[in-house]
Amino acid sequence: MFLMYYLSEKGERIYTFKKVDPAGNPTLSAHP
Repeated sequence: MFLMYYLSEKGERIYTFKKVDPAGNPTLSAHP
């Protein structure tokens, strides 16, 4: 399982294991 993240409205990284963020956008891999 890969750790993912998305950027909040404030530009902060929010980490999650979900494949999409609450806005329905694909999340980004937190791994290089």
